[in-house]
Amino acid sequence: MKVVHGTHDAHNGGAGRAAHRIYLAAAMAGVESSMVSPMGKIRWNERAERRLSAWQGSAPGHFRSAGIFPGESSRLMRNLKPDVIHLHWIGRGFMSIRQVGRIRTPLVWTLHDMWPFCGSEHYTGSDPESGWKHGYSRTLSGDDWDQWSWLSWKLKSHSWRSDIIFVSPSKWMADLKASSALLPESPVVVIPNPVPVDIFRDMDKRAARQAWDIEQDSPVIGFVADEGAANPMKGHEHLMEAMTHVWSRHPNARLLMVGKNSVALPQHLGRVISTGQLRDDHRLAMAYAACDVVCVPSLLDNAPQTVTEASASARPVVAYAAGGIPELIEPGSTGLLCRIGDRRELAAALCQLLDVPDEARTMGAHGRARALKAWTPAVVGRAYEQVYADVLANQQR
Repeated sequence: MKVVHGTHDAHNGGAGRAAHRIYLAAAMAGVESSMVSPMGKIRWNERAERRLSAWQGSAPGHFRSAGIFPGESSRLMRNLKPDVIHLHWIGRGFMSIRQVGRIRTPLVWTLHDMWPFCGSEHYTGSDPESGWKHGYSRTLSGDDWDQWSWLSWKLKSHSWRSDIIFVSPSKWMADLKASSALLPESPVVVIPNPVPVDIFRDMDKRAARQAWDIEQDSPVIGFVADEGAANPMKGHEHLMEAMTHVWSRHPNARLLMVGKNSVALPQHLGRVISTGQLRDDHRLAMAYAACDVVCVPSLLDNAPQTVTEASASARPVVAYAAGGIPELIEPGSTGLLCRIGDRRELAAALCQLLDVPDEARTMGAHGRARALKAWTPAVVGRAYEQVYADVLANQQR
């Protein structure tokens, strides 16, 4: 069994890092695996896709991919003569919609976001009249008709075959796919993203704080978002408002922010420590180790690795009950869930764990135990190996 994985960027961003971890997990399970991911110079098709996306209003939290311009990755994957092609995040000119439709090799596709069953959107609303549920049309969208989403969806509906096997890291995303108008008969298997538990583990908090120059006696709340405040979906604004309530009860608390630098308000100077973007897992693990609790105030998310990385690091998680996040947190056991958008409840949950450190440590230990049971590369790799075997068995019938 030879599987070739493909994604736009195997090292940066949540989807890219998840794709690379899945590739490694499959290889660990004994699957002959390789990965195609463009490196180096930005090619004409990626430049064209970026410009077209920007013209559509694409921005962090509202990202779009038209999927019109072909890329050379399709040829590279085909030349490796795989038994199975496994697609991940394929925006920015990695592969066009039509190129996906021309794949004749058995195809597995992990749903890192909603794009595979939407128009050009990577995330969008789920109200009853959403275009991805019924097919995009002027009648459904009225004055807000989106011609680019309509075009992308039409290309997908005419190009893609119905025997694609989708894999979702959350039941939430799998349920969305099952209710979509695009390839509704295509099966969806739920397999969580793997987390390297040998890297993300319960490390010494004192050493971690010394590495980041954080006071040893200050409670620390962690926030990890690659794009920082630039992506409104990650809830940075909600966290900062919640922190004003936290600081009223814990004035010496520190907020450790991992991601693109955000400008701290003057009254927060000294209370916010920013690491910038961390591309190395070992340094990222050291950031989690410095925390007492990790906050994930995402307003919409699939299966954020921030949650699983924090749990594997034996740190409790406080989060909004958004998207697939509730599937990753056992309320009262590995963390606390809050109503989406309720900033006071978010602050109260953070204070609860800072008020009772023993409770926080117990939740962290439970989170670590769950990570070892459900999210290790060995467990996830075996699940993907079974998917590939089933795909090939179905082809031979």
